[in-house]
Amino acid sequence: VALLRDMLNPDDLVVGGQAFTEYPEGMPLVESAFAQRSVLPHRDIRVTAFGNRVQQAGAGIVSLSGLYADPIGAMRRAQLRRPEVSA
Repeated sequence: VALLRDMLNPDDLVVGGQAFTEYPEGMPLVESAFAQRSVLPHRDIRVTAFGNRVQQAGAGIVSLSGLYADPIGAMRRAQLRRPEVSA
């Protein structure tokens, strides 16, 4: 985590996954190791607000990635899949 933070220098540092959400007692060790290894000034580490639902959020992001990458193409593909409706 410290190496990635040092390379990318993000505004916020959020960790996720059940290693963090299901075992909050381990965060002081993670924060200590992070502080010892990072060469940048102190930065707080937050645990994701998704809690143990982080996999569900990730699946939602992946399923919507095609729509965000090419919204017009996604609409065209959706129209091709719909059967014609006759009045």
